[in-house]
Amino acid sequence: MEYRRIKGIETPVSVIGFGGVYLEGMPGEKIIEMIHHAMDLGVNLLDLYMPQPEIRDAIGEAIRTHPGKMMIQGHLCTVCGGDGQYIRSRNLEEVKRSFEDMLDRLKQDHVDFGIIHFLDSEKDCEAVEKSGILEYALDLKSHGVIRKLGFSSHNAVTAMKQVETGLYEMLMFSLNPAYDLDHGQREVEDIMEFRGVSVDERALGIAPARIALYQLCEALGIGITVMKALAAGRLLSAESSPFGKAMTPAQCYHYALDRPGVVSVLPGLSTLHEIDEAAAYCQSTEAERDYSAIAEAPSFQMQGQCMYCNHCQPCPMGIDVAAVTKYLDVAREHGGRLPGATAEHYKALAVHASDCIECGSCLKRCPFGVDVVVNMQEARRIFGL
Repeated sequence: MEYRRIKGIETPVSVIGFGGVYLEGMPGEKIIEMIHHAMDLGVNLLDLYMPQPEIRDAIGEAIRTHPGKMMIQGHLCTVCGGDGQYIRSRNLEEVKRSFEDMLDRLKQDHVDFGIIHFLDSEKDCEAVEKSGILEYALDLKSHGVIRKLGFSSHNAVTAMKQVETGLYEMLMFSLNPAYDLDHGQREVEDIMEFRGVSVDERALGIAPARIALYQLCEALGIGITVMKALAAGRLLSAESSPFGKAMTPAQCYHYALDRPGVVSVLPGLSTLHEIDEAAAYCQSTEAERDYSAIAEAPSFQMQGQCMYCNHCQPCPMGIDVAAVTKYLDVAREHGGRLPGATAEHYKALAVHASDCIECGSCLKRCPFGVDVVVNMQEARRIFGL
């Protein structure tokens, strides 16, 4: 398993986490078996939005009765409806009861990451503020009941505004190459069904709002956990993908993990085999992870834009071109100024842009036509290394 660090959290998180969406309706003993198996493979982050008591009970037993550490990304604002199904609530008392029930059933005194559920519009944000839910969440954080406060969203514009408030330290965001084509503020259902996102639209590539969101999270040290990396499996089929060709899970995971700010991908897992397949990403080769073929799709025109895909490797000097360019893009977004976290991340690299000998081997390999040498020159000027 590969791991990444989140600012202020001692334990690094696994790049492949456990999305718990498909645990609903599963027998408790099966849930326990699934989580134990994931932990055995090094998975240490589980997303828990499901409010059903039997799921929470089983997860609590699983994380208590197995060696190791499973960090919980627990949601506020998810409650059980009258039929026992999940509903989204903005009622403060309901939210309190559900969150306290989650802690009781997990038999934990805190969750590592508390996520305010589904902030996709200004209306959503106003509702959690006016209802007192945001104040409640901040109080939980001040008492250590939530270690890091975040929110989930499918809307880059809304998410950016919330990140800019300075109140949040985590973001759970729907992220994959197809969703990144969304240049408008469509309803989440339209984005998820690719309505308005098609190959004949000739989109210009990743939406600027989404690029800016990822870069801001990177600059501020806000960790992004990814939902819907496979677009509910639609990207795995040539017939349903807007690119007209099938991607593999490894390519989808790698695409998400290449975006600035991303620390973990949380696929929904329903069988032991699916857990094995997801964890196998960490043993996949660079060729198996390579998603550069989407550059050929008419809906994905990204010529000249670094996608951080590392297709330019190997560099004879050992420069991690993707990492250098990622930090360079963050600095560009801030007018050439260096956010503290970005500067420190850059300095920590083993090899820097100043080590570039301008041999041009990277230029021949880049499928997106990026002038890597010019980028290394600019990074050397901005970062001084």
